Formats: sequence, structure tokens, C-alpha cells
Amino acid sequence: MPPELAPTYYLDNFRTVLASVSAAYADLLNEEEADFLQRFAALSTDAQALLVRLVMRTRDVYVAGALDYPEIGGVPAALQDLAAAGWVDPDAALSLDELFATATKLQIVAGLADEGLRRSQSKSALREHLAHRAAERLSLGAWLASSSLSAVRLLVRPLMDRFRLLFFGNLYQDWSEFVITDLGHLRYETVSFGREARGFASRQDIDACLRIHVLRGQLEEEGDPAALQACLDDWPDSLSPHVRSRVHKLRFHVGNAAERAGHWPLAESLYLTCEYRGARHRLMRVYEQQGAWDAAFETAQAILAHPASEEEVQATHRALPRLARKLGKPVVKAKPLMSPASDELQLPERPAVSVEQSVAEALAHPPRAVHYVENALFGSLFGLTFWEVM
Repeated sequence: MPPELAPTYYLDNFRTVLASVSAAYADLLNEEEADFLQRFAALSTDAQALLVRLVMRTRDVYVAGALDYPEIGGVPAALQDLAAAGWVDPDAALSLDELFATATKLQIVAGLADEGLRRSQSKSALREHLAHRAAERLSLGAWLASSSLSAVRLLVRPLMDRFRLLFFGNLYQDWSEFVITDLGHLRYETVSFGREARGFASRQDIDACLRIHVLRGQLEEEGDPAALQACLDDWPDSLSPHVRSRVHKLRFHVGNAAERAGHWPLAESLYLTCEYRGARHRLMRVYEQQGAWDAAFETAQAILAHPASEEEVQATHRALPRLARKLGKPVVKAKPLMSPASDELQLPERPAVSVEQSVAEALAHPPRAVHYVENALFGSLFGLTFWEVM
């Protein structure tokens, strides 16, 4: 059975994040981050728990009256503390889309009755009916003509993302990582990292990773590689090798998007200055698409002279005959990767003895002993070697 979690397990995990970040990156934190660490520690437990509850949710705007957690004794008082700290807006102004994401259909129909809305309409139809009010930003109470309703907006999501980046080293892992670990669904080996092994060596490393995350999101949402081209060259020279590799990975993905859109010159320029694995092979393919056969062939030769990976070598070998024919060059077949030595045994048929046992007996010559163990030997040796980690 999964372990039973404490009511405020999420707060304990969040405190672990803050303590780890403070210990590892105290010298790299900006004023806002350092200030948050001090002010959060001074909050009541209820206020801390409520903030973490909001941070762990997927949206940033919620109906205030719907915030109800049994382990938090005084939600209204905690909300006031968070508002005083400037971390939530207790009566936020909402756009029309945020209204529809926050309020129920019945609340919208009742609160905007003068707009001629009907309960039989779907929520999407109601949104279309109110399209003429898309530019407005009103409090929830003003939208729905109710003084008892208000919406809470979380204001520190970007700050929380920075702490998440510093703790995990990336932004694709989120707060749910703690939950699945606490429940035993996922286990990590405990490893001690010295200060010299931290993921970010400077504040520029941190800011660069945050910028990469934003640009990657823009690429996924808008899909326009040309719009990002100007953002791919302006990076500090002092970035650590680890973070610089992320910059080149972003350049590679933008190059992929340029290929998909048929922007061959843009893809070529991106791959020419990209050090991410596979970029040279993609450059070769872009040259092919543009009919630049000499450049494609030269790139293939450069890859084979100094390959970055076996995958790159195999892909290039597949392309070489095609490129050679285009240029009228002799087609050279790739040599096999490996020609292993082999022995052949002719064994008499022994129905009562398995083939494996017959081979073992044939290969056994004193002082050499041969034992047939199926797959058990290496699995057992692996388990014994890494038993503590497993």
C-alpha cells in the first residue's frame, strides 16, 4: 500500500525546495528571490500552505469562495496575509476568457442576464455571444453583478518557476514530481552534490534558461521560426557549457521548424552555427532540398571524418550513394560496422539433451569449464553490483 501522506506534505516539500535553493544558490539569487525566502518563512503556516496550494494548481485565477482546504484552518485570514505580501490579488480584474475559465455556466447566464444569454446555449456559444465585450477587464463581482463574488489571482508564478528551475535544473519537471515520489510511484537515489557541481554557475545561466523556456514556448505556440531568428544570437559569452548546449538545442529545434515550413535558407543558417547533435546531418538534408549537391557531399564527408555519434554515421552512409549519383561520383558501399569471428560446430542430434547443453559440453575442455545459465548470470551480477542503488 502507498504510504499515508501528512496533511501538509506539499508544504514540507516546498520548504525542502526553498532550503535546497538557498543552500546552493544564495550567491546567485536576485533581490526578489532572496526577499521571498525571508518573507515566506515569516508567514503563518496557514498562509504558507495556501500559497503552495495555489502554486501547485494549474491555473492562476480562482473564485475566492471555492478555496477550501481542510488542513488550512483560516483560508480568509491566510488570503489576507498573502495579499498584504503582494503575492495574490484578492479581487482580481478578469478578461472575458478568464471569466469563462473561472465562473460556471449558470453563474454567467444569471450574472449577465441583460445580455440575452440562454441556459440552453453551450459555454462556447455564450462566449461567442459576448465577444463584443472581449476588451473589458472587470472584477468577478462586476462581471456577474454580485458583491459577494471575487476572484483570487496568483501573482508569483514566474518567481515560483525560477525556484523550480533552480531545484530541478529544468522546467519540464513540476511540483507533482514530489507527489509521485512521496507515494512511492517513483524513487530517486539520494546523491550529494557539492557546490562545484550545481547546475548553474552564474546568474546569466539562470536567466538564459528562463529565456530559452520562453522562446521554446513561443515556437510551440506560434510555430514561426523566422520570428525567433533575431533572438538566437544574442547570448552572453560567459554561459557555462551546460547552458550553452541548451541554447544550441533551441537553435536546432528552430531549425527543424524552418525545415517543416520550407524556409531552407533560414534552416541552413541555423544549422551552420548549431553544435547540437544531429545538426550537421540536418544541414546536409537542407543542402539536398536546395539542390546544393556539392555542399551536401562535403558535409557528408566532414561527418564521416569526425562523427559525433553512430546514428549520424549510419544516416550519412545511407545518404552518400544518393549524393554520389547526383554528382556523377563513384558510389562506394559502406564497410560493415563489424565482422565478428565465428566458429561452426557440427553436433550429433541428442533428443534427450537440449541444444544449449550440447553446445556447452562441446566447448568444455579442461581446464575450461562451460555452464549454461540462460540470462540469469548477467542479471544476477548486475543486481549484486548495484544492489545498494536498487
